[in-house]
Amino acid sequence: MLDSFSALSVASNVVQFVSFSTKLLSKSCELYSSTTGSTAKHTKLETLYQDLRQLSQKLSSSSQSTSEEIECSPEEHALGRVADSCKETADELLSTIHGLKVTTGSRRKWRSFRQALKSVWKQQKIEALQKRLDAISGQFNLHFAAVLRDQQLALLRQLQYLTQESRRVDSDRKDQLEHLAEDLRSIEPKRRSTFSEDEVNSIVTALAEATVTISDVAKEHKILDSLWFQTLKARQRKVTTAYDKTFDWIFTPTSQTSVPKCSTIAFPVWLESGTGIFWIAGKAGSGKSTLMKYLISHQATESNLLAWANGAKFATASFFFWNAGNHMQKSQEGLLQSLLYEVLRKCPELAKVVCPNRWDWADRDFVMNGTWDLVELSETMNRLAHQKSMSAKFCFFIDGLDEYDGFHADIVNILGILTQSANIKVCLSSRPWNIFEDAYGRHTERRFYLQDMTRGDIEYYTTRSLESHMTFMFLSSDKVQCRELIQEIAKKSQGVFLWVFLVVRSLCEGLTDGDSILTLRARLDLVPSDLEEFFRHILESVDGIHRKSMARTFQEALRAKEAPQLLGFSFLDEPDPDFALSLEVREMDQIEYRHAVQACADE
Repeated sequence: MLDSFSALSVASNVVQFVSFSTKLLSKSCELYSSTTGSTAKHTKLETLYQDLRQLSQKLSSSSQSTSEEIECSPEEHALGRVADSCKETADELLSTIHGLKVTTGSRRKWRSFRQALKSVWKQQKIEALQKRLDAISGQFNLHFAAVLRDQQLALLRQLQYLTQESRRVDSDRKDQLEHLAEDLRSIEPKRRSTFSEDEVNSIVTALAEATVTISDVAKEHKILDSLWFQTLKARQRKVTTAYDKTFDWIFTPTSQTSVPKCSTIAFPVWLESGTGIFWIAGKAGSGKSTLMKYLISHQATESNLLAWANGAKFATASFFFWNAGNHMQKSQEGLLQSLLYEVLRKCPELAKVVCPNRWDWADRDFVMNGTWDLVELSETMNRLAHQKSMSAKFCFFIDGLDEYDGFHADIVNILGILTQSANIKVCLSSRPWNIFEDAYGRHTERRFYLQDMTRGDIEYYTTRSLESHMTFMFLSSDKVQCRELIQEIAKKSQGVFLWVFLVVRSLCEGLTDGDSILTLRARLDLVPSDLEEFFRHILESVDGIHRKSMARTFQEALRAKEAPQLLGFSFLDEPDPDFALSLEVREMDQIEYRHAVQACADE
């Protein structure tokens, strides 16, 4: 089958010629209204000649596009033969008009082209021409309806595929494609006795526009596919979801004295009207990643950014650095590629603007499937920051800047360049290292230290977690000591949520063992307040007989280039290091699989 442009071009040229020639033969097609010359509404012989010659050239192109050497459907070949007939007729008329010009000169004047034609053709020949045009019109109507049906079905199949792909990646194009499919279905492809020139032009315009849209969306999807990588959202998915009602203070000021009011209102104000970079600093384990995940999905974030966009389109994108992950999870390439993927997924119309080279080469798979290097990613992001083709704004959420595997000054510089654009702002989180303090710490209205903000959240989480244990409910009759225990946990945590989580888990184990409130206090006193010391305490509490196995497990986890599977660890306790070589090659059944994974999890 021809591409839509070629088939529609043939149809448009044929119907234009038939309409033009039919009007020529009518008595109303005047050449001159008087012996004094032509008016603006009347056609000169020379103008007729030039118009017909242009039509003949178009028909010649149409004939070539449907030649036997080119793969076409039977109906498209038939339409091509109609174009051939039109070309022959056009050439015959051109020759006649040229003869009229040569033999009669410009002094001879006729009321109509038909009258002029009678001076060189017999009436019988003129009537034969009229019949030929009527036959061409009939053949055109027959074959155009069939070609229209085929083109419509072909476009609908492409739309169906692209719509499914748009749903898969949640592209902003999916609604537009669904509406376009409805418009295409509304075109009636059934055979008619006639298609007027206006009807054909209207149908051709609609199908041509649909073809352009489909081609553009296909290119957008190719560019999106080239940006996607397997671990694009892996780290973000693994981040713990915020505990119920924690972090609400960032959008809703509370009466908690531990949460400075200036900090509770600064972030939503920045979202709604601020610029540049908002920095969330915090100790290791203070909950920065959980907070970032909370902010990205919170309705208040979207509503505030909607006000910032002020009617313009806006999009958010996020990236979570992870030093223990693969290269794309801790590099500039991973950051920029992830942000670009999210932006072009939500604003696909920007692909043509920010990726001009890939757009131009979109039909060449070996180019589109190529990996992106840092230079191309940086240039693309720079074009995004300074594009003027559409009024769009972007807010990026970048977590774990301290986990970037490279010179941190480089990443600070890149973010600084990006936020020079009034259309881009960035919320980022990191540990309060000197390089980040120097870059972002001086803007007090655009930063806070998370461990200073979460005292109320920690007390709430600790209370709810302990109260969910039946034994603690019996102990809570001594409300003073229980309250003091919870406050001591919050104080000793120094705002480190991970420390709180581990301590609460230890206390719940004690409750299961029947610990009294005094024993719980003693258990808390044994726990170091420093997180790293706490980890050391946990490791040293492991029974000596299991430490060798524990060390081997840690070594394998550190050596893994990708996130290791739990099943793989189940083989570490095999006494024979070459045991796999003697195993029978077969698929592991579900019972074996569950047993191996459960045994590993229990350890």
